[in-house]
Amino acid sequence: MSAEAEAHGVGVIRSLTCCCCGGGAGRWAQHWNRDRGYGICRACLDGPYAGSDPAELASLFGTEGVNYAGPATLPADAEARVQALKSLWRADPALSASLSLSDKLAAIAEARKFDGVVM
Repeated sequence: MSAEAEAHGVGVIRSLTCCCCGGGAGRWAQHWNRDRGYGICRACLDGPYAGSDPAELASLFGTEGVNYAGPATLPADAEARVQALKSLWRADPALSASLSLSDKLAAIAEARKFDGVVM
C-alpha cells in the first residue's frame, strides 16, 4: 500500500457517512476513491444509483461487501410480522391513536430485525 493510501485510511474499517444522502453508510473499509470517512449507503445504491454500470460503481464506491453493504435479505416472516402489527393497529383505533408515527415506524423496524440487524 502506498504512503498516500495509508494516509487516506484506505482499507481501514470505520463508520462511514453516505456521500450521497449524508446518512450513515455502515462500518466498511475505506475506498481509495472516496474522501476519508465517506462511502455509500445501500438505500442510495438502490435509489439514485440503481441500474448503474457495475464497473462505474466499483470505480466510485469499491467492492460490495467490503466497501459497502450488499442487498438486504429480509427474514422469511418479516412482512407477516409487519402485517400483524398493522392489523392490530387497525383493530384497536385507541392503540393506533396513542402511537406516534415514529413509534409505529420503530415497531415495524423491530419486526424486520433478523439476528439483531435491521434489514
